Amino acid sequence: MKGFGGKDHKNKIKEAISFVNVENDEILKRALKEHVNGNSLEAAKSYQYLIEKGFKDPRLFSNYAAIFQQRGEIDKAIEFYKKSIKFFPNRPEAYSNLGLILKNQGNLNEAEFLLKQAIQIRPDFANALMNLGCLYGMIGKLNEAKSSLCKAIEINPNSIESYYNLGTILRDLGEFKEAEKITKRALELKSDFEPALANLSLLLCSNGKKEEALISIKKALLINPNSIENNLIKTVLESKNVKSE
Repeated sequence: MKGFGGKDHKNKIKEAISFVNVENDEILKRALKEHVNGNSLEAAKSYQYLIEKGFKDPRLFSNYAAIFQQRGEIDKAIEFYKKSIKFFPNRPEAYSNLGLILKNQGNLNEAEFLLKQAIQIRPDFANALMNLGCLYGMIGKLNEAKSSLCKAIEINPNSIESYYNLGTILRDLGEFKEAEKITKRALELKSDFEPALANLSLLLCSNGKKEEALISIKKALLINPNSIENNLIKTVLESKNVKSE
């Protein structure tokens, strides 16, 4: 026998749950806005509150992890990227971000697996392709690195980092003329990109353009005058009696 108000009681429970979900959605929207506006401290408080309440959203875990990553709290970042992957295994961002962290830590096998997972989920994920290309470069798979970076540029032709990294890989492959062209493309997008200026200097020197090489390294040193490597390049070029305009 059903008691009085059984149906009404269930409806009230449903309404309460619906109200809580709407409230949590609003909290998340405000947190995302705070995050975009650079107020990561307030965003983090809201993310933590929602996680403690058992609220689940792919942006919630990945964004909270990104804040920890930005703060340098890498263990926490890894923890929440892994939670994001556990709850939302079809979202590629967490795979890519976690893969990048592990790449930087030297855990290259697991990083490669995660980056490939991100690309399998989203084949046009330019950042994951770029990071995978960089990883291949680190382990000496230069042709694979070239292929991955070329795909990244095809998808996102305005990626300064992809052009720069491809230029480095092409240099390592001995394709100096193409490497010079690609590196100059990075500098067309960002003329004060110091790593590309330094790399261009080496490429120009390899291509017999020693005066241009000295000009390029001097530009790099104006941006980063304390670079030991760039100062060494400048010293070597000047020792060859290269004259700059």
